[in-house]
Amino acid sequence: MLAADKQVLDACLRNELQELRRMELENIITRFDSALTPSTLIAGFSFTAIVDLDVLNPDSSDTSINEDQRIAERVFYIAASLALALSLQVTAVASAGIIFGQRLAVQATAEQGYQHDKLIAELNAKFLQCTVCVAGAMLSVVIASVSVVWMKQSASDGQGHIASWTSSVLSLVIFCTTCITVVQMFLRLHTWAPASSKLSLSASQRAAGSKQLGITADEFYVEEHVRTEYLKQRQAQAQAYLAAKSESSPLVPCVGR
Repeated sequence: MLAADKQVLDACLRNELQELRRMELENIITRFDSALTPSTLIAGFSFTAIVDLDVLNPDSSDTSINEDQRIAERVFYIAASLALALSLQVTAVASAGIIFGQRLAVQATAEQGYQHDKLIAELNAKFLQCTVCVAGAMLSVVIASVSVVWMKQSASDGQGHIASWTSSVLSLVIFCTTCITVVQMFLRLHTWAPASSKLSLSASQRAAGSKQLGITADEFYVEEHVRTEYLKQRQAQAQAYLAAKSESSPLVPCVGR
């Protein structure tokens, strides 16, 4: 009976460990999925803007086009191309992260299970890279939008360029506010070393002793006093359940009589 209880305990620990690892992988997959949505939108809008924007007359003798418009046109194409490239990078990396993360959650090999922490660290590093790229793509979209305003309104809003400067200042203020908010959230909520789902267990008492000597041991072992406490708790729960069941039985009043 004691040997069977030990096997049940080992099986429960293995199952709970796998559930923890699955939860960790599902969390990372959800994060990649959240980065995939804005990247695809930015990629679509950037490509559409590059294709549909009317090209200015390249003839420098055209007096209807001033130098500010030509500079804004160059800045627009650079920023839009950068936004498209960054968003496509995020789309590719996030898609790969979702695909391989789902595979690890279901079809991980024994070697991958042993290197679970390294794989999770790799996925977290790639997600951080995706976050930086998404931020760069959004910044590029803002620069491209302001450039379009300068290109289309520079010739019609007078010498002071009121509309162009107003849109530029408002975009700059909102951008600075957003950066401050994101940096605050990053410093307060982000951790470089998140909690791990790894359990420090070994296969046997001999393996636990060899682990202290620096020899690699299996990870599923619970010391004897832990097993004893667990079995005591199970027995106490079983006795409490039987006592509650006997008290609620309809035959109890008859037995008392």
